[in-house]
Amino acid sequence: MPEMDGFELIKNLRELGYYQKTTIIILSNLGGKEDIERGLALGVDGYIIKASATPIEVAQKIVAIIEQKKVPKATTPPKEKRNDLPLS
Repeated sequence: MPEMDGFELIKNLRELGYYQKTTIIILSNLGGKEDIERGLALGVDGYIIKASATPIEVAQKIVAIIEQKKVPKATTPPKEKRNDLPLS
């Protein structure tokens, strides 16, 4: 990107506030410790190094990250309204 790098883009998106819950996964050839730490510090959900992952591994990692972020559904039914109780 000519104006900014991906790290700056993520920082700007997060600062907007609209993308706080959006899953962001970095797919990069930058695999240094500093690069990974920089990405994770921005609140990304995953960091995948392209050079060390096959396409199928990338897909598997993405699915795993998305599955991890899923919020479990409530298992108890909502409380029923008590409007039908007789008044004493």
